[in-house]
Order: sequence, then C-alpha cells, then structure tokens
Amino acid sequence: DKLSTFKSLPSFSIPTVGIASSNHITITSRLKLLQSQISSHLHPADFSHTIIVKDRHGAGGNHIYKYSKDHVKSISELMTINPKMSFIIQPFIHFDKGFKYQDSYASTDIRLIYFNGKIVTAYLRMVMT
Repeated sequence: DKLSTFKSLPSFSIPTVGIASSNHITITSRLKLLQSQISSHLHPADFSHTIIVKDRHGAGGNHIYKYSKDHVKSISELMTINPKMSFIIQPFIHFDKGFKYQDSYASTDIRLIYFNGKIVTAYLRMVMT
C-alpha cells in the first residue's frame, strides 16, 4: 500500500495522496494537498509538475499513468473507467544522477515488505548500468 508507506515514512517517501473520487472538486482538493506536501518536503525541487497516478496497492508496474497537463480531467476520466481501482497521486521525480550509494549513482528506491500491517523487511532497489 503506497499510501501507508508514505504515512509510515513521510521523510523518506515521495509525497503521496490517496484519491477516492472522480469528482472534479475532490480531485482538485487532493492535488492541492499534494502540492502542499511537495512544498513542505525537504527537497521540493526534486519534483516536477508532472503527476503520476497509480494503483495504491501496486500492480507489478501496471496501471501507472503520467499526466503533464489537464490533471483534473485526465484523473477523472481514468477513475471513471476504473471504478473499482484505488488510486494515489504523486509528483514525477527529476532524476539527474540518481542516489549515491557506495560511490555509485543509480536510480534507487526503498522497498518495504508489509505483513499483517507491519513492516517485515526493507531493501534498496537500484538500477545499475
């Protein structure tokens, strides 16, 4: 659950907002909340104006959508054609060199494995070239 991950580790996570309604007013308010999270983040310049919308619970890389404009309309349409899916919104990250780990730069994220609502393990996932 990507939203639970953000709530558990906000200082280490990408700003994340759950979105439960395709209503334009609700989407607009959720985008404002996301902007507030971005503004108060330790590194707000890391995030672009492009929005990522994806399955809250993960889907093996499926159901990930990138919108650079018309966020409200695009998100509403996506939610309308997928009424049973639970979505989150996040900003798209600017990556130049990536994360430095053991003197190497790579695109990196932290993966958490939950079981019965508790983190049972965590690991770094790095793309090495």
